Amino acid sequence: MSASVARVSVFLVAQNRLLRESLTRILDKEDEIAVVGACAFSPLVLDEITAAAPDVLLMDSFTTAVPHLKFIREVQRRVQGIKVVMIGMDAEEQSFLQAVREGAAGYVLEDAPSLEIIGAVQAVVKGQAVCPPDLCSCLFRHVATRWSQMPSFQVKCNLGLTNREQQLVFLLGRGL
Repeated sequence: MSASVARVSVFLVAQNRLLRESLTRILDKEDEIAVVGACAFSPLVLDEITAAAPDVLLMDSFTTAVPHLKFIREVQRRVQGIKVVMIGMDAEEQSFLQAVREGAAGYVLEDAPSLEIIGAVQAVVKGQAVCPPDLCSCLFRHVATRWSQMPSFQVKCNLGLTNREQQLVFLLGRGL
């Protein structure tokens, strides 16, 4: 490893101890990745992540099962520039879309090979997004559906509406 290559710091949050320990060993073998912390979800995990200030948070989907806690957004608020890679338990579209809405930059499935997880960490640091091909098509469908429900930019400009008026037109279009 050359001195000019910065190591990517990773913090791992996973409920399953075996998963946590296995991923820590796998990631520590990579010269350009340093695991700066690993723990199960707890009330103190946000403080631990903030103190470590990692480049990447690699976390299992159990963490987002806490409905009152917008975990990913809170981590991103506390640690500027952090990228989040979610390890999904299955290819369930709603869980994937929720992770994307909350700010995850990467999504890999728990049965992904170790090289795919390493690649996801490296990709999100470079500003890329990562997801399994099956879920990528889900994301395209979701965006296409949402886009078709919004008034076009051209219509908004031609009507000369304020931002609030544009919001109201959207809501009226949905029947509200």
